[in-house]
Amino acid sequence: MTTIETHDTIDGYMDEERGGPFGQRLSGDRRYWLAWASASEPTVAGCSPGVMDDYGTLVPVPPPVNPSTEEMTMPKPARTEINWTPTDEDKALIDQILDRAETAGHLKKRNRINSELDITACHLNGTPLRLAEWLHADDFNFLHDLYGIDSHMNRTTGRLVGCFAPRFAG
Repeated sequence: MTTIETHDTIDGYMDEERGGPFGQRLSGDRRYWLAWASASEPTVAGCSPGVMDDYGTLVPVPPPVNPSTEEMTMPKPARTEINWTPTDEDKALIDQILDRAETAGHLKKRNRINSELDITACHLNGTPLRLAEWLHADDFNFLHDLYGIDSHMNRTTGRLVGCFAPRFAG
């Protein structure tokens, strides 16, 4: 014979003096009782774990599914090839932008190659830049794009992230 057993695991959750074999819930209490089925003869059919809702109805809870190893491994993202070949004109403008930043003390020599790669990747992989306008911009807007590209470049995809939009985007 299969029976449903319930259990209050939290002291003070039920008020045993207000009637019923399991008592009644305290007013305003919306938690669940733990409930399970037990049988004198162990069988799988018709015996599932569950919880009792606020109205005393047993709600079955399906057992967890054990995923296979294949389902548990994260898929590898598709490899994205980054375009690294600017035109000669773009390369010259990027060099002039970096010269200006380095001369003004906003770029250290050791970071120049990183900034060059970031600007090139940005320009050729999703956010074309108006390089000539950027080169001749006022300091505030010039630095906005220089530091913004550095801070928001995804170096795996060559694209900007974090909703950053350069002022001199094409």
